[in-house]
Amino acid sequence: MRQRGNAEDIISQKMGEIESMKFTLFKAVDEHEMTRKALSAAITERDILGTQMIRRNDEIGLLYEKIKIM
Repeated sequence: MRQRGNAEDIISQKMGEIESMKFTLFKAVDEHEMTRKALSAAITERDILGTQMIRRNDEIGLLYEKIKIM
């Protein structure tokens, strides 16, 4: 009887640890998803800014050509 009580206590303790680990895992997964979304947004913004920079550099090149002609 005593061993059964001890076993039940250990099982209960381990179940509590499992629940705690599940919570930690779900929290880490949520954090990972948020980080992934932030990375995706940063990459998109980087691509937009890169395109704008190329256009502006082209505009500057054209303006320098106009200045040379004048």
